Amino acid sequence: MCGMTKKLVKKRLASLLIFVVICIVIFQINMPVLAYEVFGYKLKGTWSNKYYYVSANSVTYNGTTVNYGNIATSAVSAWNDAVDSSSGHPLDIQLSKTTNGSSAETRVVISPLDRGATGWRGYAYYYDYNPLTGEWSPVNIGGYPNKNYQSGSALINLYYVHSNPTWKIQNTMMHEMGHIFGLKHSNVSGALMVENSASYTSLKKPQSDDISGVRSVYE
Repeated sequence: MCGMTKKLVKKRLASLLIFVVICIVIFQINMPVLAYEVFGYKLKGTWSNKYYYVSANSVTYNGTTVNYGNIATSAVSAWNDAVDSSSGHPLDIQLSKTTNGSSAETRVVISPLDRGATGWRGYAYYYDYNPLTGEWSPVNIGGYPNKNYQSGSALINLYYVHSNPTWKIQNTMMHEMGHIFGLKHSNVSGALMVENSASYTSLKKPQSDDISGVRSVYE
């Protein structure tokens, strides 16, 4: 009788274990995949009908000239198209080019500069604007802002990117713009915002994970 009881207990435990495993699998299947990561601060105001500025449109470096202005236009257009209110979501990124980089209406500044062997291809800086003085001040702490901000600057390091094909430079610009829009790095393979985005072998526009991440910041 004792042996039969033990067998019955083992059978019931096995059934319970199978039930728990099935519940976990079903739960994971139905969970939304939110692999993007945000840093908790965001733009004050809106990205809609604002401006971007390119500090140097045509740059000659190590004997080679690259038109960063044209590449920036393609990079911004990719984000404009990706996060568009016509998709049924209220968030709308619509940036057009300006020649006034210091304007309070400028949301993104793209700066191709030689920063040497820093180890990074691009870097995002964040700024706040004082309407009384007309001055900008940085709000960076460890690479990310420590409060909400008015604008961001995508520094593109010529040392690493200038000799790259156009699509790869555009990838770097779009990636840094993702940081300016409020994103950290994603762990979703294929997303624009993965940390090793420089390893991509073709143009990588904002993907669904990147778009969902930006939208979540401004919900």
